[in-house]
Amino acid sequence: MGHNPRLSIALLLCAWLTACGGAGSSVAVDQVAPTVSITDNLTVATASGPVSLIFLFSEDIGNSFSADDIALSGGTAGSFTIVSGTRATLEVTPTANAAGSIQVSVSAGKFTDLANNSNLLGTSYARAFDTRSASNDWVLNWSDEFNGNALDMTVWSYDLGASGWGNNESQYYQAQNAVVKDGFLTITAKKEAVGGAPYTSARLQTSRKKTFTYGRFEMRAKLPGTQGMWPAFWLLGETCNSFGLYGGSVNWPACGEIDAMEMIGGLNDGSGDFTTHGTLHYLNAAGINPAPSLAYRNATRLSADFHTYTIDWTPQSFTWYIDGIPYGTKVLTADMGIFQKPFFLMLNLAVGGNRGGWPNASTVFPQTYVIDYLRHYTKTYPAANPVVGTAAGLPSVFHLNNDPHLNVAAGKLSGYQPLLTLANNTLSWYSPYLSGSYDAGVWSASFWTPPPSGLTSLRARIYRQSAAGSEVLLGEATLDPASTGSGNHISKFSFPGLPAVTLNGESIRLELTKLSGPALTLIVNGNDFDSRLDLPWSGAGTVAGYPAAAATPFGP
Repeated sequence: MGHNPRLSIALLLCAWLTACGGAGSSVAVDQVAPTVSITDNLTVATASGPVSLIFLFSEDIGNSFSADDIALSGGTAGSFTIVSGTRATLEVTPTANAAGSIQVSVSAGKFTDLANNSNLLGTSYARAFDTRSASNDWVLNWSDEFNGNALDMTVWSYDLGASGWGNNESQYYQAQNAVVKDGFLTITAKKEAVGGAPYTSARLQTSRKKTFTYGRFEMRAKLPGTQGMWPAFWLLGETCNSFGLYGGSVNWPACGEIDAMEMIGGLNDGSGDFTTHGTLHYLNAAGINPAPSLAYRNATRLSADFHTYTIDWTPQSFTWYIDGIPYGTKVLTADMGIFQKPFFLMLNLAVGGNRGGWPNASTVFPQTYVIDYLRHYTKTYPAANPVVGTAAGLPSVFHLNNDPHLNVAAGKLSGYQPLLTLANNTLSWYSPYLSGSYDAGVWSASFWTPPPSGLTSLRARIYRQSAAGSEVLLGEATLDPASTGSGNHISKFSFPGLPAVTLNGESIRLELTKLSGPALTLIVNGNDFDSRLDLPWSGAGTVAGYPAAAATPFGP
């Protein structure tokens, strides 16, 4: 076919007019900022394993978005995929053996559309998770996620007023110091004079509205941290007649008290802001309140971040945890029958008191006790027949301060820590033989040390010994305590993937060997510096117990 120049010119003119919108019109320019929404692939409220986060964009953003543009907590990021210009995914594995929330957000200015408009708005998303062993069989029964803008008054009531509350506390409790906003309950302690008291705060409870008998009680919270602060998460027996407030007829402590979490801010040695306490109050067979109490010193201040505080209450026992780590168990005895009855919840932030002392010149106001959620789980429990040593379903924790060979000297780091110095030996230290039954899961050993003067290679091994005396290595791990923190700090060996171990006439032992580097000091106090061996849930019912001194053969 021949070339027609007139036709070509006409076509070019038509194309130009079309592109320009014709005479007297202008080009439409994309000035709309793109947005993103976040969801995931789950059909359940609580994740128990990996989650695929899905990012949906309002328009094509090309390749302007990457995994680096995503802020993530509560899990570990895996593969990131750009599915299309309007969809991306990120695989996230929640924190192992814990309960909490995957928190993900994208800030403003993190991606652009094809017209180079950047996002003007950020967005965030949260997904609850619970990755604790399914063998625990805990089922969520009730929770308060504090997602509204006010307390649920069908569940909660305020305690109001001053008068010291039995502990010479210095605050006046009032409702306005407890605020529900943005998914949190925040209790604020203020330096202000009300009702004859120099400070204000808030105290909440569920008496005559909601009670519980047994279960797993869990709170995720960020605590205050300064001298004179006393936040608590606890339960009182429904028969309590404390201050005539709760409708009961039994005086404290005979009515029973369960302290899931208390933090005593400040203290002379500064340990209070790092330490969570679990305590029981009741009258024993001798009419005395023995107040058994356990504590765990965290590596950082509890005010620095959110932590999960948990107590398991069964007909046989109490076990306390922080961030999924069990730090103590109390097995019920025959005179602890009050703990077979209903209790109600309490939340409060006291200012001052007999236990930790009162605010001073170092105290900073205001202070906040920020609670993300409260949850109650239930399960099928063995019959209530408390006998020491037969409580099924206990985690096993060996507190190494009980070893007489380890407590070889009175320490002076803060006045009372027993110390042991590890030199370069083929075998630096090992525990006596420990018996029990343990499920599969992650075993760990934790040791407190001052900072070594240089690189120090320390190896931990766990052995299983037969009744005949032969040993098999179950697992080992090596780390450098100089790289795990500063000051007096914790170094944690993990032994993942160990099989379930049932010890029938057998035992295990923990062995430490310093392979190289300068001398290393262990701090083995069982309270605020707790060197310990943690083992998984014990489904067979054996309570972990350190042998008596006479039964601890020792020596390289």
